[in-house]
Amino acid sequence: MTTLLNTSSNIQTLCISTLQQYPSINHILLLLLCCEYAPEHFTQYNAEQLDEIASSLRNDEDWTTICQATSFQDDSVNNSEYTLHAVLQNIQNLLHYSKTEGFADVIGYLLLEDSKSGDDAEAVTPTSIANLVARLMQPQESNSVYDPACRAGGLLAACSHHAVVDVFGQEASQKRWITTQLTLMLYGKKPFGIKHSDCLLQPIHQENQLQRFDIVVGNPPWGRSVKNIELKDNFQRFQWGMPSTRLDYAYISHMVASMCPENGRMAVLAQHGILFRSATEGAIRQRLIEDNLLDAVIALPEKMMPFMSAPLVLLIFKQQRPDTSVLWLDASKDYIADKYQNTLSEKHINRICESYIQRESIPQYATLSHFETIKANQFKLNIPLYIKPVQETAPSDLQTLQKEREQLMKQWERLQQKLDEQLQDS
Repeated sequence: MTTLLNTSSNIQTLCISTLQQYPSINHILLLLLCCEYAPEHFTQYNAEQLDEIASSLRNDEDWTTICQATSFQDDSVNNSEYTLHAVLQNIQNLLHYSKTEGFADVIGYLLLEDSKSGDDAEAVTPTSIANLVARLMQPQESNSVYDPACRAGGLLAACSHHAVVDVFGQEASQKRWITTQLTLMLYGKKPFGIKHSDCLLQPIHQENQLQRFDIVVGNPPWGRSVKNIELKDNFQRFQWGMPSTRLDYAYISHMVASMCPENGRMAVLAQHGILFRSATEGAIRQRLIEDNLLDAVIALPEKMMPFMSAPLVLLIFKQQRPDTSVLWLDASKDYIADKYQNTLSEKHINRICESYIQRESIPQYATLSHFETIKANQFKLNIPLYIKPVQETAPSDLQTLQKEREQLMKQWERLQQKLDEQLQDS
């Protein structure tokens, strides 16, 4: 395929085609990088030459590991001359599109299509949600941004797109650690602060104490069990409580502890269960609220994640808050519907961000509540406790009878007219 692209539908079709021919997202991202480095005779290269180009892009230990894991001579990928030539032509078209429209669409479509065929679809944060998080966090130049469970790197990439920031992160999956590294490089960022390890078991960014960051973002694994995992609190990450069943609040506690104490801010995606589950999670949630760290609870629409119909919630935490108010936003009804996956439009993102900044009550959409109200609700954060849904009142019996009478009257009038016509004819 040599026709250059100029529409989103075409770029999506090309991404699908490329992944069908070469079903390795990391190899494709690396090909994009190699094509940028040596575009002149790119389609003529063989697998061995591509490995040489890739290894020359960086000179560090992490890059050596990445190149070994994504070798184009690996038997797991189809490196036949015919397939590789077709894929390289597609890559050139993808690169042309990215130069005119930016890498966001290209990488977004590639990750989305890859997630449909993988077993870690939740690792890909949708572009619209990543953009929303970046807008809410308002990264400034030279801010440090940290994601303790990078997954595919979407949140860090979105923050990097909004400002020149320093990125840091960890990822337990080698595949997704490589994805994050390559994605950030395609955006022109230096990913040297992205490390391959589990942040809960081995926090890398520390020197006798946790490193602190201006912005912390995350879409960590949901519902991961504590079973067979030995958590250690040698950095006071779990000062609000040690999780006993699920690790959802272990990630949240680690993230909160990683915020700069002066101006730190944080956004984390999660499932609604963290808003109301009791026992240990309820106690941790209560202590975080009592320490005046929770800033906002934002309900997002359903079907925002691949292969997942349940709605998500976005929690925002901040240091040095001026008061104890917490903002609830119910954005669950604002989305562009799609059979496979819903998305947020720019208009929807703008409404959420403007409401978050203004912090004013809007009927059926936004509510500002204070500590005493949250305490009265036993520190449960369920959206309906704070934003009352519209109640559709059933019509009274009298109203029902009135409507039935009107319908019967209309039927009687039609019958009477028909009878009059028949009498006239006779």
